[in-house]
Formats: sequence, C-alpha cells, structure tokens
Amino acid sequence: MSYVLAPFTPFLAEELYHNLTGDKESVHLKDWMPAGRVNELVVQDMEQVREYVNQALSLRAKERIKIRQPLASVTIPTLGEFVNFDDILTEELNVKKVIQGSELSLDLSLTPELKREGLMREVVRHVQAARKAAGLNVDDHIELSLTVAVAKDGELEKAINEHERTIAAETLTDHYVDNPDGFDTTVAVDEESLRIQLKKSSK
Repeated sequence: MSYVLAPFTPFLAEELYHNLTGDKESVHLKDWMPAGRVNELVVQDMEQVREYVNQALSLRAKERIKIRQPLASVTIPTLGEFVNFDDILTEELNVKKVIQGSELSLDLSLTPELKREGLMREVVRHVQAARKAAGLNVDDHIELSLTVAVAKDGELEKAINEHERTIAAETLTDHYVDNPDGFDTTVAVDEESLRIQLKKSSK
C-alpha cells in the first residue's frame, strides 16, 4: 500500500512504510514488487475474504437471521494486506464493524436499534415491491403513506418514524401523505400488518 501511495501522498506513505516494516530506507527508493506477485497476493486475499463471507453467511442461515438484518460485528482471524477486508465484509455480511480475533464468529445479539434497522430494511423491500406492482418506472418519484394496521409491540411504527428519511431516499419518496389515491396493499412485517399506499409524485 505504501508503494501505491508514495507518488500521491509522499509523507504519509513514508511514515506508513517505516512504521510497518521498520526499514530505514525511503519507500521512494524501493523497487516495485513484480506485478505477477502482487496479483497473486490479491487473489489470495480475495479467496480468503470470500471464504470468510461464505462461513459467516452459513452462520446467519443456521440462526435464521436474514441478511437484511444488520448485525453489530464479525470477528475474523486475519485481515487482508492487499484487499480491504473491512469494506467487503461490512457490505456482504451487513455488519457494522470487523474485528480481528482468534476465529471467525458473528455477534448475533440484536439491540433494539439494530432490530429497528432490520425492520426498516423490510419496509423498504415491501415498498419497492409495491412500486413494481403499481407499474412504476425505477426512476419515478412517489408520494407514500405507511400505516401500521395491526401492531405487536410498537417497534415497527417506531422503526418507520426513526428511519423515515432513509426509507424516503431509498424508495424515491418525495412526500409522506395521508391516504394517497393510488396503489394500495397490506403486507406482514415481523408479525405486524403494514398498509402501503402510494402514487406517482406530481413533482
């Protein structure tokens, strides 16, 4: 990484190189590693991170936790040297952070905040399905109403209120309105009944 950074951020690259290797010679005087060797190491890192993803997804499936449900963290034995494992694992596994530890594991405990974020993801999925059923184009903006018709514990409504901006952004909602005259459907979300009403925005 220091080799790549050197032409663009020379001082940062120099500091990183000395801290990581202990070599007193300047990184700017070093020869580049042969391209074939770099490619081989990148491939090895990618194979390793893919194995971590597969193992963690298997753990999710075993515990019956959907991928749309965010989790706090994943712990893995090694971090990539040539590939950014953090970005790949947080995206592929829907976790908040990556921790290095002795063996691969998932933090399966769900805080109320994580649970509500998972509910929000379910709402977004159902609204997207409703958009498609209504015959809207993928770039059509909408007016939307979300009503929890049968509440279990109030968490679904709380999740909607807490994440209304994210729901709006991901479903191209311009306005939340009461009873828009358009497509109307009711779906089940975590044993609660959610009524979705939407129409194409006049904006």
